[in-house]
Parts: sequence; structure tokens; C-alpha cells
Amino acid sequence: MPKRSAARVVRDVGALKALAHPLRMRLIHALSASGEATVSELARAVGASPALVSYHVRQLAQHGFVQEASTRSDGREHAYRRTPGGISWATSDFARLPAGREVAATATRVNFGQQLARFEAWNDKRDEWGSDWADASLMTDTMLHLTPAELGELSAELLAVIERYRVAGAKRSRRRPADSDREAVFAFAHAFPTQP
Repeated sequence: MPKRSAARVVRDVGALKALAHPLRMRLIHALSASGEATVSELARAVGASPALVSYHVRQLAQHGFVQEASTRSDGREHAYRRTPGGISWATSDFARLPAGREVAATATRVNFGQQLARFEAWNDKRDEWGSDWADASLMTDTMLHLTPAELGELSAELLAVIERYRVAGAKRSRRRPADSDREAVFAFAHAFPTQP
């Protein structure tokens, strides 16, 4: 998997195991969308108890995926934010050991399951967002005939485009936080070899 320049590359089995949990992945996504949130806010967002969310946030913080957002913590309740940058891992980094391969496969399945669930939620409520959002959304697939090097180039180019929009959107949000047309947009892409 090509690495995003701003991504933290996970190579530690323990850290990847921390990500290979559906609730933790949902918490990371919730913090990506909200910027910062307290445990109570996260609990409401993911539909879990504050005690359970607190435990899982601590596990994510222990591995450096989230950090305390001191600007919103008030001594009574702590606010958290996602550690800046993306997260990536290459399954080949975990191929030496059977346990590493299993953790990498599980983390990949959990991540893809979260991505699919987000798409299904969008698809179920597409009409509620209105035609501007529905018309601007993207769903496409195609069959390409590439070498591994060409697939790597395609992946790197797509990641560069996504990163450019991520950085620009973050800057605009900081300048105009009340921009009524700006929403969290979840973008995901997959490109891999297959048998037709």
C-alpha cells in the first residue's frame, strides 16, 4: 500500500492490534469528523456507554492515535482529538509472523467494514442530503490492466489528490468554522488485482 506523506505508518503489531477493533475505528472516524470531542460526545456519536468509550479512547491514546485536546478539557471531562495525519499500514510489514499477518488482515477487514457501513448509511439517507450533495458524490468502478508499478503510481496519485483536498479543507474550516456549506466528507478508494 503506498504511504501518504502525512500518514503515520504503523509497523508495530500492538499498535495495529489497537486499531483492529470496530469501536476504536469508529472513534477515530468520529474524531476525524468532529475535530475534538469529549468522551460523552463520542459516546453519543457512536452509541456506546461513556465508560466503554473512555476505555477505548485510552487504548488509542496509549498507541498515539488520539491525544488530549487541552483547549476543551475542563478538569471534569477530557476532550480528545485525533493525532494529526493519516494512518496507514502495509500488510507486508506484518508478513513475517503468523500473528502479525492475522492482526493486519483483521485491521484491514475492520477498516473496510467501517468504510462499507459509512457508504450504506449515506446511500440510505442520500435524499435527506439534497440534490447538490447527491450530484457531487462519487461512486465508480472500472477494470484497469496494470503492472504492480503502475498500480503503485495510480495509488500515489490518488492519495496526493485526496491529501491536497484534506489540507485545503482543513485550512478553510479554520478560517471559516461556521461555513454552512462545509460538511465532513468521507472519501475512500480501493484498487487491487482481481480475476475478471
